[in-house]
Amino acid sequence: MTEDPLESYLNGLRSFAERAITARGTWQIIFEFLEMELRAGNAELAALINWRQDQMTAQDRAEAAGFLTCGFFAGHSDEFRAAVYLVSLEMDRQRRAIKLRRSLERYRQSDPVFSSGAKMLGFVSKRNEMVDARELRQERRSGLLAYGTSFVKVSGLLNPEILSFVRSHAPASTQIEVRLDPDYPGGPADPPFASYTPELPIEFLKLIADVPLSRFIQTRRWAVPIPGVGATDARNFAEYFAAGLRALETTAVHDGARTEIYFEEIEDAGGIYIDMRDGGLRERTEGPVLGRMIHFDTESKASSAARDVTLIHLDLALNVYDEGASRARLTTELPQRVEASRRIHLFKAAPLPMHLLPGIAYLFFRSWRLLYKALAASRDMQ
Repeated sequence: MTEDPLESYLNGLRSFAERAITARGTWQIIFEFLEMELRAGNAELAALINWRQDQMTAQDRAEAAGFLTCGFFAGHSDEFRAAVYLVSLEMDRQRRAIKLRRSLERYRQSDPVFSSGAKMLGFVSKRNEMVDARELRQERRSGLLAYGTSFVKVSGLLNPEILSFVRSHAPASTQIEVRLDPDYPGGPADPPFASYTPELPIEFLKLIADVPLSRFIQTRRWAVPIPGVGATDARNFAEYFAAGLRALETTAVHDGARTEIYFEEIEDAGGIYIDMRDGGLRERTEGPVLGRMIHFDTESKASSAARDVTLIHLDLALNVYDEGASRARLTTELPQRVEASRRIHLFKAAPLPMHLLPGIAYLFFRSWRLLYKALAASRDMQ
């Protein structure tokens, strides 16, 4: 039985994505990897690109137009170079999906992160997800951490500036756990990165200082507007299409003296594939939905201002909703619960002043506009 051309193409993307991960130490951006393979005469890759070239639409060509001004893949036709650009994007989505699966696995003793010795294993959390950060020294604000004479790095799922921010603003008694990349140092690992997020405006940091805890005991949803419906702008387009952002939701549970609060930012990470029914490129939503979640609890009184509230703990996690759960999560709002297919904790601080929440959320969530709306709403609630 002959394999479907689209399925063959997707299998080829996955195969080259695996090879790119294995060869991670030899390239900085994905175009370099493909250029090296073509120079080496990789006929399989050339055939993959040629097939993609045959499927290109006017929309594809418009998307690739800016890429043609760079110097990659010189000597090839513009049509072939445009197809390479599209293959690069689609293959890199596959690579990131593979890396995501690996990033969500619990630690194993054989992971490269523990190559510095058995002592590091003693700092692993109970769930084998994070390590105690007390003996990790951060190199400036980057993801590179020194442990003795060795180096490890913060998971690529977490902005490393969160560690720097909490260490700079939290009391010395705050205990911190952080998720490290299990494959670093090692060949398949991405290099450490530094985000250098723009500095938080001082007004933003003070936004909730005088807001009572009771105003966070609510259930609300702030959605990213679908571009083209009502007023839209470039950032709206970027958030909806490029970043896949859909909404920020919050809910709370108040049980006697204890209050738990949840914020979850929803991202549709479904891939873009060729749909042969109409011959065009269209977004299909079978891919996973990601939920960046902030969870914290406190026994402070509901009437207490945020500046006076001490959180028992605050943790950051990534929820992954696969297959049927992904569609259910997009259409089900908190507090109704859709069980995540997979979950990994990325950061924990205990105890922690609540007024640091805006800074942590600013560094963790991807939509600053939705976050501002959520925090501003807590001030304006009647």
